[in-house]
Amino acid sequence: NGIELTFDKIRFRWDKGIVAEKVAFGRAQLVSGPELVMDQVQMGINPEALLHGRIAVNRLRLINGQLDWHFAGTNQPAAPLIVQKVNSDLHIYPGAVWELKTFTAGFHGTEFSLSGTLSNATSLADLWRGKTNAPAVETTDAMLRRFVQAMTNWQFTGKPVMEVQFKGDAVHLEGIQAELRVRADQAHTPFGEFQQFALAAAMAPTNRSG
Repeated sequence: NGIELTFDKIRFRWDKGIVAEKVAFGRAQLVSGPELVMDQVQMGINPEALLHGRIAVNRLRLINGQLDWHFAGTNQPAAPLIVQKVNSDLHIYPGAVWELKTFTAGFHGTEFSLSGTLSNATSLADLWRGKTNAPAVETTDAMLRRFVQAMTNWQFTGKPVMEVQFKGDAVHLEGIQAELRVRADQAHTPFGEFQQFALAAAMAPTNRSG
């Protein structure tokens, strides 16, 4: 359940840090979960740490990529979720705090924008490697399946934009707080058709029992 990483070439630039071209990484022997291919990845290096002979990444930029999320096999169709034109700028702070300044991508003709902060962010590696318990993995797959189904049932025209802002703890993903905004010239939904469509919604943390 390790992570496979490949790239065409890698170099160091003082203004951008470590720069890798044609990068692909995902879970080894992938059955379900994410797989990402990028034209370029830039890893900013903490200059103070470098002076002490250590390499510490404090910024990660992904440029022009594609994210495929492969679903675990079920009785439902298992075609992967494909997100294109991925670009992001992630800032990494001491104490495993990550701030996603920008994340933009396209899916089903809709432009997505994601930003927010996450504490204990290094715990996300367990999700990537599939080391979470089975119910959590199924919950992640189920959530993304519902998202794909919703995007199939909700059709937008013009230049639709979906924006999400979040804040939470990677150890307790069920406790993430998020705000969603959607804008489109026209929307075809299960509830009818709308002109100059605008939607705002908030996601509250899930109550944890025990």
